[in-house]
Amino acid sequence: CIGCGHCVDVCPSGSVIHSDFPPQRVHTVDTSRLPAPEQVLELIRSRRSNRALTPRPIPDEALQRIVEAARYAPTASNSRQVSFTLVTEPEQLLRIADFTVGVFASTARKLLHPVVRTLLKPLRPDLYRYAARFAEIEREHEAGNDPILRRATALLIIHTPASNRFGCEDANLAYQNASLMAESLGVSQIYMGFVLTAARMGRKNAFARIAGITGRPQAIMALGIPAFRYSKYTERRRPGHAILSFSNNGATDSLNGRTDAAAGVPTGKAPSLSRPICCGKRGKAPERHFKTDCSPIRSRFFLNLAFLYYLCCSKIENQ
Repeated sequence: CIGCGHCVDVCPSGSVIHSDFPPQRVHTVDTSRLPAPEQVLELIRSRRSNRALTPRPIPDEALQRIVEAARYAPTASNSRQVSFTLVTEPEQLLRIADFTVGVFASTARKLLHPVVRTLLKPLRPDLYRYAARFAEIEREHEAGNDPILRRATALLIIHTPASNRFGCEDANLAYQNASLMAESLGVSQIYMGFVLTAARMGRKNAFARIAGITGRPQAIMALGIPAFRYSKYTERRRPGHAILSFSNNGATDSLNGRTDAAAGVPTGKAPSLSRPICCGKRGKAPERHFKTDCSPIRSRFFLNLAFLYYLCCSKIENQ
């Protein structure tokens, strides 16, 4: 038994008795309170990462609801090893922003050194996509513009034990729950990719000590009261992989209702149900792509390797 509660929840007569779930912890679903599919989709479509935030604090009740929604996300094997830490103290928020900018500034100085750039750029050109941006972030931060947290008044850090094999997946499932709850409460939420990257690139446990957490940060959300609300939403571009459903008359793009030729299938020719259709090509499964820029540890290795080579060369020249 992994303590998931499925047996208790599914039994219509309440005959299952489980020590982890006494009667006071079992609740009947009130289907009349569930949102309609159209309402859920409207919320998802209208959610935006609004970075124009006000200094007004978020009510404690709203923060509690956001964390409660995150807590109910599924976890692999019902491990329930996802922890949530809310940071609301302005001084601590500033220390986190300082830490993030410091990590990027140090990285930029190494990347832009003439010797390192000559050695590393041909091997890892992806590392230089953000090099100029790092310097710009440092200037904005010193000017007090807060390019990292965007003046957020709260930070939700979702972390798991380092040994958790599915910690990243579990944490980001929780993040999406929290994001939709925040949106329904009128609270803006922004994924803190820069902070998360800095936490992984910085010295071991340095971010954990500053943020007051244990384990490994897996997802970070900045929260704030928006300066305005979006009154419209624009339709998203069609993704690269088309998910198709089939009818007797041919193929229909289940994402936006386009049929046949518009979906990349010749008109009047119904595809075989046994052969997958991806990217508009028949009979070809989607390829797996392994991005080399997705691992901060690997990036840090190449950067340190190039910098070490530079230091060795300098020492030889001095001798």
